[in-house]
Amino acid sequence: MKHTKRALATVVFSFLILSSFIYCEEKKKEQEGDDNPKEEEVVDPPRQIVSLEQAKETYNNYTDRRVGLIEESERPKEDGSKFEVTRYTYYDYETIKQYMAYIEQEARRANVKISSLRFYFSNYPDSTSFASGRKVPHPRQNSIFLIPATENEGLEYPFFIEEKEEGKWESVLLTGQLDLLADQMDKEKGMGLNSEGRTKAYAGFIPATESPNVYMSMPNFSHHQKSLILNEGSSAPPPNN
Repeated sequence: MKHTKRALATVVFSFLILSSFIYCEEKKKEQEGDDNPKEEEVVDPPRQIVSLEQAKETYNNYTDRRVGLIEESERPKEDGSKFEVTRYTYYDYETIKQYMAYIEQEARRANVKISSLRFYFSNYPDSTSFASGRKVPHPRQNSIFLIPATENEGLEYPFFIEEKEEGKWESVLLTGQLDLLADQMDKEKGMGLNSEGRTKAYAGFIPATESPNVYMSMPNFSHHQKSLILNEGSSAPPPNN
């Protein structure tokens, strides 16, 4: 009987030792895992990535074909020096990340899917302030602004969002010229145009000569409407006006 108890005690003791060893090994592996996180997933480059040589070629094309024309069309600066053409606009990286997170948040709010991000060419007015009173950052300088677009019936439209009812937000579609799509369609129907036949052009730019009175004014944004347009980046060369 004594031998049986001793044997049982030996087995129990050995089991406890083994369990402690296994536990320590598992904790060690967990700690090593914390110090050596899993390798990050490799991200493939977008197919639109181009070489430095191609980028430089297109940059030089702009220099040869556009810069001189712009400089000739602009009067000299107030100090008499030549007007310098803007060559690029930029935003700090954190602003871009915040913007992407913001438009995704607002698109979810309005239950709309962002299909693309448009970069519009623009030009600041020859003034120190906009009609709204907001300061013009770089008078007369070229710039860009960004706006998300969504697909609707096979076409893409830039959009903003609007609170139609309490807590219920919807997207408001715009034309390629950033006019209200609904207003333009109503205007064209009143002019007797075939709105269905023209719909395919709404997502692009319609020449002003085609219908000179279709342009509609944008709404004055209130707390019931949210713009998703990003502008006012920094430019180079910096204006000295």
